[in-house]
Amino acid sequence: MAELSTAKAAKEAKEATIGTIKTVGAHFVDAITGKTKRKEEDLRDEILRLKDELAKKKAEITKTKKEAQEALNSLRSRYESKVYGLQQDKQRAERWEKAAEANAERWRNRFFSLWPDAAAAIEAIVKQCTTMIRSFTTAQDPAQRPVNG
Repeated sequence: MAELSTAKAAKEAKEATIGTIKTVGAHFVDAITGKTKRKEEDLRDEILRLKDELAKKKAEITKTKKEAQEALNSLRSRYESKVYGLQQDKQRAERWEKAAEANAERWRNRFFSLWPDAAAAIEAIVKQCTTMIRSFTTAQDPAQRPVNG
C-alpha cells in the first residue's frame, strides 16, 4: 500500500505538473498570440501609412506632370508664335523684294525707253555743235574766207 500511495502521490504530482505546464503553455500561447496580433496590427498600420504616402506621392507626380505639361505647352505656343511671326516677316520681306525688283525693272524700262530719244537729242546737239564750230573756224580762218573785192 505504501507503494500504491507513493504511486498515487507521484501520479498526482505529475498531473499537477502537467496542469501547471498546460496553464503556463496557455499563458505563453496567449502571450505569443498577443505579440503576433500586435505585430500584425503594427504591420497593418504601416501598410496603411505606406498606402497613404504612396497616394500622396502619386498626387505629387500627377501635379508635377501637369505643371510640366502646362510649361511645355506654353513654351510650344510661344515657339510656334515666334515661328509664325518669322514666317510672316519672311513673306513680307519677299513681297517687298519682289516689289523692289519690279520697281527697278519699271525704272530701267523707262530709262531705256527714253534712251532713243536721248540719243537723238544728243546726236542733234553734236551736229549743231559741229556746225557751229565749223562756221566759227571758217569765219576766223582767212584762207577759207570768201574774197570780197
